[in-house]
Amino acid sequence: MFRTRIFTLLVAMVLMGFTAGCGGGESDQAADERIADRTLTGKALEGDQMVVTVNGEKITEAELDHELGMMMQQMAGSVDPQQLESMKVNMRKQTVWNMVNQRLLSKAAEREGVTVTAEEKEAKLNEIKMAYPSDEEYERGLRESNMNEKDLLSRIEKLIKLEKLMDKQTAHLAKVTPEEVSEYYQANADRFRQPERVQASHILLKFEPQDDDASKELKKQKLEKIHLAVLAGGDFAKLAEENSDCPSSANGGDLGFFARGQMVKPFEDMAFALKPGDVSGIFETQFGYHIVKVTAHEDPRTIPLEEARENIVNYLETTRKQEEMNRYVNALRQVADIQYADSSLAVP
Repeated sequence: MFRTRIFTLLVAMVLMGFTAGCGGGESDQAADERIADRTLTGKALEGDQMVVTVNGEKITEAELDHELGMMMQQMAGSVDPQQLESMKVNMRKQTVWNMVNQRLLSKAAEREGVTVTAEEKEAKLNEIKMAYPSDEEYERGLRESNMNEKDLLSRIEKLIKLEKLMDKQTAHLAKVTPEEVSEYYQANADRFRQPERVQASHILLKFEPQDDDASKELKKQKLEKIHLAVLAGGDFAKLAEENSDCPSSANGGDLGFFARGQMVKPFEDMAFALKPGDVSGIFETQFGYHIVKVTAHEDPRTIPLEEARENIVNYLETTRKQEEMNRYVNALRQVADIQYADSSLAVP
């Protein structure tokens, strides 16, 4: 769905992998308790209250809650709700760290004279729109992400500025050589041993916290009708797009390839028990009721160097750029005036 794609493109890419450091200071447990007291027991600051200032520029509680909400929405489809809630405290700290980095990088881009044209923004916007099957899906996704197109264009502009800044700051880095690719391949042989995998699509009718037994039974009955339609020759992808509560519905229910251990066990057991072309019966996981169709199966194998070469080059180049940009951001933070309303949010 839209929130997943937009989050990945406009948050993960904007942050470019910058992560909080480790060190001394207040213990994680003490810090977590202090944040949890405010975050999880309803003692939140008012929306316009300052969370942190960066060189005098305020980041508010409302801004933080919006960014954190987007992050949690993006993860909601793949992380158990209880586990997600337990992660909220650390996610809050990481979000503050990332937002500070964004402000510092945006100002650095201005100082470096980085600009973005209307044509560049429009091209990126069209790229995003092209990922959706219809204008209606695009509009629905905007609403689910609590954004309008103006908000999206603003995030696109930030993304392009930071991409250009990164290119400028990493232009001096040496290119990855064939020898380095071979060395990496030999030194990380285990990474190129691909386990047994299946490719599958599914239709999910999700459980909601307020669902009682009667509500769940109605969902099961609805899925039984969908299942009969599939068995009668109905288009699985179309039925998934129209009915599934999983973000994969935008892709006709396709989850891509996955190995054992990447899905919850009841789902994994069902998928690996089927042959390509087989459709399961209705089964239950903690997320809801499913039917799954396996579309491909791959036996374990070792990926040859030539097949892996492009991915290795991309990985090594990206790693170098991230390391260089981490040094750049750390240098910006060292000279910046960063003031926290709650010191427990200052990741050491």
